[in-house]
Amino acid sequence: MKIVRVLTSLICFLGFIMLASPAMATTTYYSTSPTIPDGGFQKVGSVVTIVGTTTTTFNGDSQVDRAEFRLPAGFYFKTYDLSDDGVNTQSIDVVVSVGQGFNSSTSEVVTITPLDPSSSDPSNFRGFELAVKKPSGGDGKVPQILIYINRIYVPKGISGAVTLRVDRSGNSAFSAGAPDPTIAYVSAKSLSLTMERTTSFNSGNNTIGPIVVTENMPGAFKWLELTLPSGFTWVPGTVVINPGLGLRDIELKDPTFTSDPRYGQSVMRVEPAEGAGSSIAGQLRIECDVEVDENQAAPGSVIVTVDGDASVNNSSLTVGTFDLQKYTVTAGTLKTLYSGLKGQKITDITITELAPGALLEGRTVLLSLPSWAKWDVYPTVQVEGVSELSTNTDNGQAFPTGNNGNQVKFSITTASQNDPGKIIIKDAKVNLQADAPQGELKITVSGSAGISAESSVGTIMAPVTLNALSKPSLVLGAREQKAGDIEIKEAAGRIFLAKELWVDFPSNVTLTHSPNVQVTNGNLDIGEPYFPSDNNQRLIIPINTSSSSPGTIFISEIYYDIGNLAADGDIKIDVGGPAVNEVNQGNTPLFPFHDWAGSVVNAVIGQTPGTTPGTTPGTTPGTTPGTTPGTTPGTTPGTTPGTTPGTTPGTTPGTTPGTTPGTTPEARNILFFIGDGTYRVNGDVFMMDVSPYIDSDRTFIPLRFTGIALGIPSENIFWDSEKQTALLIFKGTTLRVTLGENAIYKNDTRVEIDVAPQLYNDRIMLPIRAVATAFGATVDWDAPNQMIKIVI
Repeated sequence: MKIVRVLTSLICFLGFIMLASPAMATTTYYSTSPTIPDGGFQKVGSVVTIVGTTTTTFNGDSQVDRAEFRLPAGFYFKTYDLSDDGVNTQSIDVVVSVGQGFNSSTSEVVTITPLDPSSSDPSNFRGFELAVKKPSGGDGKVPQILIYINRIYVPKGISGAVTLRVDRSGNSAFSAGAPDPTIAYVSAKSLSLTMERTTSFNSGNNTIGPIVVTENMPGAFKWLELTLPSGFTWVPGTVVINPGLGLRDIELKDPTFTSDPRYGQSVMRVEPAEGAGSSIAGQLRIECDVEVDENQAAPGSVIVTVDGDASVNNSSLTVGTFDLQKYTVTAGTLKTLYSGLKGQKITDITITELAPGALLEGRTVLLSLPSWAKWDVYPTVQVEGVSELSTNTDNGQAFPTGNNGNQVKFSITTASQNDPGKIIIKDAKVNLQADAPQGELKITVSGSAGISAESSVGTIMAPVTLNALSKPSLVLGAREQKAGDIEIKEAAGRIFLAKELWVDFPSNVTLTHSPNVQVTNGNLDIGEPYFPSDNNQRLIIPINTSSSSPGTIFISEIYYDIGNLAADGDIKIDVGGPAVNEVNQGNTPLFPFHDWAGSVVNAVIGQTPGTTPGTTPGTTPGTTPGTTPGTTPGTTPGTTPGTTPGTTPGTTPGTTPGTTPGTTPEARNILFFIGDGTYRVNGDVFMMDVSPYIDSDRTFIPLRFTGIALGIPSENIFWDSEKQTALLIFKGTTLRVTLGENAIYKNDTRVEIDVAPQLYNDRIMLPIRAVATAFGATVDWDAPNQMIKIVI
């Protein structure tokens, strides 16, 4: 019985505490966020759904369960109402309805009271109060209250998120700042124009398009004018416009064609019928014939000038090219090629006539490689399209010509007559010099057949990336001085051939002992490194079997003996040998005197031990020869120039001895490497689950690992999957990055970037310079080593 009495008392006590405790904020806000323009009353169509966490979230006390909702300063609404069907009251600016969780009508459950009327017009309200006067849970469901934001006034010049701020009393069931719901994003109306297909223009009629016109929000398309350059004229009656999405349901006027009154250029105007406008953002696809007058049209890109009621993302649009030549030279997808390797296949080249007889009969076509490339397999020449066009070849292959191995030729036996023809140059392979420049491999197409062009057939990459983890300063006349460790990274799997890899050290230093060599990435199998008896400057690393994935050879414990007569400057190490320089293997190298795939500096020779550059040996730095060290000429030995009597030498007046004025925390030196799943901070190596890469000449680095490398705690890096947005917070700076948007936001200030962030292997990747500099860091790009260096 005693136990029962104790339990009963405890239950009563807990019940009292629960009744006496204030209500906890137990609602969550969900909202839609359409994009709307600035300036004036704008249709929004946003819905804020207030959801309780339990069926009894609201107790029905309207003095307690109340909250105030406010638009940002300068925004307002005029009309408001309660409704059991908010969808049917879209003519009202703000409408409140109750959903599940209540057994009564909206007017019986809640009241709405406008707040903050404008001093200039009392019918304009910035906010409203909601009070719940009936308890929830009558139907056994979690309660919902819906706020329909149908229309609001938006100030001119505003952009960004529109947030509905929520304030509540301490015991209210409404939540505040959890976070406040975003009801819209304000942006200027705009149209973006892109080309689905560009046109190679000939004399006469040509069809261009589709030109794709995309609204960024409903109603952005009011009118659009497309003006052709001189020599090009729109052909009325040939235009085809296909509306899509929100523009499919509106009526369009017939396009009009005029001549620009100032410049005489041909103009096409497209616009919707009077009063028509899209209710959701839409697209147009425009195709039309263009007549070309080759006596007036300028060769090169054909650029249409764009104008419209809304702002346009590009004031000009390239719709094609026009060339007075009667042919085009095109190539397929570029192949990846590596310096130093033999027999690498290049992409096919297509010579297409634009008119019959463009390639002259009895004339020659010459295909030339740069001086640092040679043909390995001569290209096959194949005619397509017409029967009369024929070529003179060596059993279908081009003939070699010249003495350098980088030129081949074929001739046109009979020219095309009725229809233009096509020649495919295919199945060719090339050899590349070990130090061939990185970038595109271009073939020059020329000759007496009337053709002159260049065509890119591959992208050349260095076979290996060399990186010294440090570059210490070494001194003359000292032994066993440690130099920086070296990484030799393959650009791809099976770059290292099963042959010897040579690592050549300069003659002005001597290795104290053999360095340590090991494989740190890939499944390379290497033999025991050694120095040949006749050359102790060359370390030979036998490659027994290649790696199926990019391999890394790590050379450490490199110590130098440096004599007194060695020249000051970089200690440069060359890497080559048959494993990476296949083209020079054997007794007849294809490219003599081009032996090295790359070089790296792992130390710098400085001064004699015990001296400072610019001093005389035997003197103390900062003294004048002939004076007593520690004195300044004209002073008494034993005193410290520049000190105040009563202070400790070496300290600054007003400081405490032992402290260093103006000291700062140690800098963070951060290194990222293209294609490497690790990064380094002050020499320490850390792993990543994604590697940096290059896309469109931009280096992309994972945002999360960059933030961590900069010193941002992982708990201060946030990801909103619904909005596809990342948030970084560090030292009072907030940075927001959104996928697909060419901008970042530093403390809500928009900073434009030229390439939008990308999603790769579930990581946000972006050119990191804007992010790093936002947190006060500096960024440098080391192209030869494919390395990004960040210092903060």
